[in-house]
Amino acid sequence: IDSGVDVTHPSLIGPGGQTRILRLWDQGVSIGQGPAAYNYGSEWDAAAIGLHFLGSSAALPTVDTTGHGTAVAGIIASNGWGAGGYCVGVASSADLIVVKLAAARGVFPSTANVTDAVRYVFEVAEGLGKRAVVNLSQGSQLGPHDPNGQLEMQITDVLEVNAERILVTSDWNVGDAKAHASFQAVEGQS
Repeated sequence: IDSGVDVTHPSLIGPGGQTRILRLWDQGVSIGQGPAAYNYGSEWDAAAIGLHFLGSSAALPTVDTTGHGTAVAGIIASNGWGAGGYCVGVASSADLIVVKLAAARGVFPSTANVTDAVRYVFEVAEGLGKRAVVNLSQGSQLGPHDPNGQLEMQITDVLEVNAERILVTSDWNVGDAKAHASFQAVEGQS
């Protein structure tokens, strides 16, 4: 779950030349049909993504404008083909279910978009008879960072459906933005 993915990246293609992206949901594109349960954005399955590879007129209207989602997908699942066998991901043979979050440039997505994305990945994987680890690479400094916050409670509800659901979230995406208050504690002073 990130900024999308470059579906043509060689490191995300299987040995037979087929895509390893089983499903792609772009929450911000309204060309085509969105997932029935969510009724917004556009969704493509592996066959539709495969048509894109073959140069069909059915090109996907979704792109990873920042490259962040493609880079993270590579860290997770790169087979190394795009880098001459180097830069292999931690799960180099894994299939992918990708969600490009709907967010205006420079603005974080809504709690509903993030929760829908997490739920979607688990539901699609379970529908395909697969287990999933969801990687949520959209960090923010919003909200209370508290287990009782709206986002945290909604994500907890999604995870509690099945004890095998695993979610990994980003850390340090804002880097040195100094988004939190800080101070230097000096021994002996308040």
